[in-house]
Amino acid sequence: MLRQQAEKVGLNASEAQVLSFVAENGNKSITEIASSLNLGKSSVADIIDSLERKGLVKRVRSLNDKRVVYVEVTNKGKELYSSIKCSYRDLILNLLSQVKSPECVTSFFEVVIRYSSEGEKASETVKIANPDKNNK
Repeated sequence: MLRQQAEKVGLNASEAQVLSFVAENGNKSITEIASSLNLGKSSVADIIDSLERKGLVKRVRSLNDKRVVYVEVTNKGKELYSSIKCSYRDLILNLLSQVKSPECVTSFFEVVIRYSSEGEKASETVKIANPDKNNK
């Protein structure tokens, strides 16, 4: 779902993932981003190049060690990320508002929490069924 929201604004899934990570975690080096997202440094460098061309991030040198370069989200990047995040939140709220069963909502969040804490794809699919169809 986040990928679909990102694509609406001209980002691919990898760009959205990196932009989201830096926006949520503050300035990070390419090595830190690669390690945290389980991506190769050269892949992250390419993604940063693309985001930089779009004006969404910029590279800044460390004040303490000029050899170290951090990735910083620009104001344009912050605005875009905020927009994606709001659209994503609205989509989730819309989906959840259609659920009549609290157990389905609980199951959904259990999978989300497991996914985010393990850093891997969830092996389950949460089916949010239309209760009206089930009662016929």
